Amino acid sequence: MAERSARRARSTHHLVVDLSDVSFLGAAGLTVLVLVREEALLEPCRLCVVARTRLVRLPLMITGLVDVFDVHSDLVGALVCREPAAGPRRADPRQPADLR
Repeated sequence: MAERSARRARSTHHLVVDLSDVSFLGAAGLTVLVLVREEALLEPCRLCVVARTRLVRLPLMITGLVDVFDVHSDLVGALVCREPAAGPRRADPRQPADLR
C-alpha cells in the first residue's frame, strides 16, 4: 500500500486515504501513513485521511499524528477538502459514528 499510495501522491494534487474498513491501526499502518505523507509533501499533494471509528482515530490521537494529518470522519468531507487549510483538522474520537 505504501508504494502504491506514494505513486498516487506523485500523480495527483489531492489524495484521500480511506480507512473506513480498517478495524485496527497499529505501528505498521501508522508508519505507512507517515511515509505517504512525506511523499505528498514533496509533490505538493493534499493528503486527507478518513478515520471513522474510534479504533482508527485513537492511535492517531495517542501518537499526535491527528495534529499532522487532515482527518475526516467521512469520505465526503475528505473529497471536498481540496483547499489548503490553516492546519490539519481534528476528528473527535467520541463522535457518534464511532459507536458502531
